[in-house]
Amino acid sequence: MNIHRYKISLMFLALFPFTFLVLTSTAQADPQHHSNHAVKIDPLLTILLHKRAKEHIVKPVVASVLLKENSAAVLEQIRQSGASVISHSKNYPLLTIGLESTQQLHALAHIEGIEQIHSVYPSVGDSDFDPGK
Repeated sequence: MNIHRYKISLMFLALFPFTFLVLTSTAQADPQHHSNHAVKIDPLLTILLHKRAKEHIVKPVVASVLLKENSAAVLEQIRQSGASVISHSKNYPLLTIGLESTQQLHALAHIEGIEQIHSVYPSVGDSDFDPGK
């Protein structure tokens, strides 16, 4: 199972070098801890964060976070990761957050209550961004 995960990660390495770091960050040495927890992360989100860091852009990247369930504890863990919560639906387990670094994204990837993280594209100020450049 882990070998298959690394084969997939190596395929992504060829296409998205920084995505490899995020995808393999959930495949730690302790298989008990991570066996049921794999946050799905949009590769465009990683690309946008690296672009902003490279160009020293201070604006956060806007992302949506799908939670497994609404929980005050998970919301607090997200805030502690350094991500800013922009909006939170009380009726649906969905957040809109602002991310400023890949470190924040990496911290979110380890929170048990998160199911998926997707970029909200285009973010404000990204109208001139072409992912193919």
